[in-house]
Amino acid sequence: MTQRLGRVFKPGAVAARTPAPGRLKRCQAYSADGDLIPDRIEQHYNLNPGWAGDARHDRDNNGLSNLTQYQLGIALDADLGKRGQWATA
Repeated sequence: MTQRLGRVFKPGAVAARTPAPGRLKRCQAYSADGDLIPDRIEQHYNLNPGWAGDARHDRDNNGLSNLTQYQLGIALDADLGKRGQWATA
């Protein structure tokens, strides 16, 4: 038997809540305005957690909406170089 995260498992057993290898477990975060961007992210980037319209806007003027950047895991103030393209060095 092995111990993982304070629980004892039989060899070969898989925890029910363990994400598959290579996949991140996404936690559900609260969005007061229902725009799918969590309030903590909106507050971090000085967006309005009570207004859903800021998800459609392009905070850093790179051609991608705030919601698209959040869903892709890109910082809302990331420098993407040309509109919507990754900056290359």
